[in-house]
Amino acid sequence: MRFAFILNPAARSGRAARVALDLQTRARDLGIEAAVHLTNAPGHGTDLARDLAKENDAVVAVGGDGTVQEVITGLIGAPAAFGVVPFGTGNDLAHALAMPTKVRPAMEALVRAMESTGPRPLDVGRLRWTNDGQAVHERAFANCVGSGFDAMAAIDALHFKKLGGRAAYLAAVGRSLWRWRSRSIEVEIRTATPGTDAPFGLADAGEPFYAGPFFLCEIGNGHSVGGGFLLTPDAVPNDGALDVCLARPLTLRRISRVLPLAMKAAHTSEPEIQMGRAGRIAIRATKGSFPVHADGEAVSGAALAVDAEVLPGAVQALWGPGSDRKT
Repeated sequence: MRFAFILNPAARSGRAARVALDLQTRARDLGIEAAVHLTNAPGHGTDLARDLAKENDAVVAVGGDGTVQEVITGLIGAPAAFGVVPFGTGNDLAHALAMPTKVRPAMEALVRAMESTGPRPLDVGRLRWTNDGQAVHERAFANCVGSGFDAMAAIDALHFKKLGGRAAYLAAVGRSLWRWRSRSIEVEIRTATPGTDAPFGLADAGEPFYAGPFFLCEIGNGHSVGGGFLLTPDAVPNDGALDVCLARPLTLRRISRVLPLAMKAAHTSEPEIQMGRAGRIAIRATKGSFPVHADGEAVSGAALAVDAEVLPGAVQALWGPGSDRKT
């Protein structure tokens, strides 16, 4: 078996670069042929993955959700399997794939999966958005798309990456609440089945899901964001659908109540929360504009519309032990 590891040397504030030797040593112990490739700029992981897929059985992202997104983008439709060794801030897609959180157990799980069950389908998302109502931008996403307050918090979490996981997200929430306090945004949200032949944003097609002011709208391929906040707890990343968590406006008091519930997936029955599932989700601003992130990376600070669609089984992936809840 030939494995290629794509490592983001900036992950965990630069500590990831020191794991390269450990990867090679452990690969030798496991009896696999492996090489470590370092990214050197944003987007480099996609180019590396596309090239390495031609000559390796598996291409493995070593880093956080940003590295995962780049590698998965390069593997869409490719013969090589996707794998992940979690070594970032949130590692939310790695959690969805039931991968161990330590480097050596994760590598053992990858090899075991290749030898036993083999690669299994993994859905990928396609995100399109516009900032001016004219030019439409596009990118793939692996785990989630967030709009509204969630996007602002995900972006602000970059300032607290050294804290890691939930701690970084919680610190960002305090910063973001202050910046969000004067926002007044209204949206219209529509849903449809995958592959629906309708214009960007679904226009008047699809099913009405919500219209009015909002706090956030999370679209999940995986079940968590921000290092373990279970906003879309029932999402399964190979069921051919995307889950939706909409939060209508909340007071500060209600935020302090609902946000901790999301750590236990106990927020879904709160009166401000509306859950859903669809193959395609479109959000259009009817008042103001809203920030958007994909896999924790800011894609827009002032979007007028987004359109997210699932691409079922777009990548073959190596799943960790305990992933029996997946299809």
